[in-house]
Amino acid sequence: MPNLWQRVYKLELGGDDVDMLEFGELRQSTKEKPYTPLQIEFEIDQTPNGFVSYAEITLYGVASFTKERIYREYTEAKLSAGYVDNYGPIFKGNIVNVESGRDGANHWVKMYCRSGGVSWEDGYISKSFGPGTPQIEIIRAVAESFGYPVLIEGDYSGLPRAELGKTLDQDSKSAMESLAREFDLVWLMQNDVVVVLGPDAVLPTEE
Repeated sequence: MPNLWQRVYKLELGGDDVDMLEFGELRQSTKEKPYTPLQIEFEIDQTPNGFVSYAEITLYGVASFTKERIYREYTEAKLSAGYVDNYGPIFKGNIVNVESGRDGANHWVKMYCRSGGVSWEDGYISKSFGPGTPQIEIIRAVAESFGYPVLIEGDYSGLPRAELGKTLDQDSKSAMESLAREFDLVWLMQNDVVVVLGPDAVLPTEE
């Protein structure tokens, strides 16, 4: 059935001081050579209310020594998927746990992943803003304090300035949640990017 629908997948695993492992391939055409899709199952949970993206990625038919390497050496995962001529990245994050097993003669390895890994929860902001500071500057500063790239969507020109200034000295997650409640924002971690959506903005999609 995957051949009929021309589905394509590519999983890239990386980490510190290790060679990248690649499974599957992304193709512009099925005419170049016979194509066998990667034996893979995955579930992606990427919702604004979850703040972080989660993924469970299972590979089938992986050799024992490769499973051992994944367990011991690899900490990062990037998954791209779609169809021939129409695919793109759907998850990028850290591997937080690995499970392996056997279903009859078929060996499998499952990776539990989340974007941002552990470090995003350690974000902290300690900064003062002068009187009249635009709220977008405060929002951006809090988003940047997580230590990841930031994408801000929407029009913030209608938000009131911080007339008396503002001092923040707290963990980044609490600061961002407070701003989200006050100004009707949505924020989340999407593929290792902190995304902030204004009141009328929508979640961007990747081509």
